[in-house]
Amino acid sequence: MATNPEFQGPFAVESDRPQTRYDAFKQILKLRQELNFNYENFKDLSSILTFLNTCTSFDLGLSTKLGVHITLYAKTVMALGSAKHFRYVKAAYDFNDIGCFALTEMRHGSNTRNIQTRADFDPKTREFVINTPENADMKVWIGAAGQLANISVVWA
Repeated sequence: MATNPEFQGPFAVESDRPQTRYDAFKQILKLRQELNFNYENFKDLSSILTFLNTCTSFDLGLSTKLGVHITLYAKTVMALGSAKHFRYVKAAYDFNDIGCFALTEMRHGSNTRNIQTRADFDPKTREFVINTPENADMKVWIGAAGQLANISVVWA
């Protein structure tokens, strides 16, 4: 990583956020390619923590995004899902999906007892409809992961 141009500065300023997110995504894809990152190679926690600690020494922002994706998104799906959800875990480890973790709300922080977001099952469409009743109850993400992710675990 130290010699790879994909992982070199300059470091972002506020106006560079969209480019920084795009660069982080390119870095994630490069890591997948270089490390053969997949479920079988990184399924145990010690491998993941070693990987994330190494990333932290180069780029804390990248490490945060990867940590949210792997430990908060993929591991939550593994812990709370069933066998039918494993396809989401595999897609996460293959980086076909980038996940985030939507727990924190503007008004209540991470206080799970006061979460206002609701997930109501619609039997006609067989989908959950997510409803955040007021702007102050909107979800916020660690490391702007909601801007990079295309899938999420949502606490409601």
